[in-house]
Amino acid sequence: MYRPMARIQSNRSGNKANIDMEPSQIIETLGMQRHPEGGWFVETFRDARGQSRAHSTAIYYLLEAGDKSHWHRVRDAAEVWHFYTGAPLLLSVSDGNRVEHITLGTDLANGERPQAVVPADFWQAARPLGRFTLVAEETHRAARRRQENGTAPHSSG
Repeated sequence: MYRPMARIQSNRSGNKANIDMEPSQIIETLGMQRHPEGGWFVETFRDARGQSRAHSTAIYYLLEAGDKSHWHRVRDAAEVWHFYTGAPLLLSVSDGNRVEHITLGTDLANGERPQAVVPADFWQAARPLGRFTLVAEETHRAARRRQENGTAPHSSG
């Protein structure tokens, strides 16, 4: 079910968008609950297609100072992170051998990025670099096409 996001207003000190709310107000407004990996979340989309495991999902995810998303991995789905507001977020991603640190935020000139992708079966952890961070996460499972009668798909064009 879709739930509208908190009110966004212009930040008078620049062009950055800012949610003019305290973290507790965002949590209440969006109807968030505790996430098993840390922080707060609410699911906004689920494409189950009649199966028990969804093909894709989307959540709002809020981490407050001291919260962290502990190391975990999604074996069969890529995860896309989108920054919304608050302090930048440090996203750590690992293939099991090396760790890459990505800072999600809006300060592009200093290396922050508003979006990051974690490939399927990679380890990931996150923490806010300030008072709180509001992001969205989407999971996308790899599509598996079933071929009928052993023939490859073809176009009609």
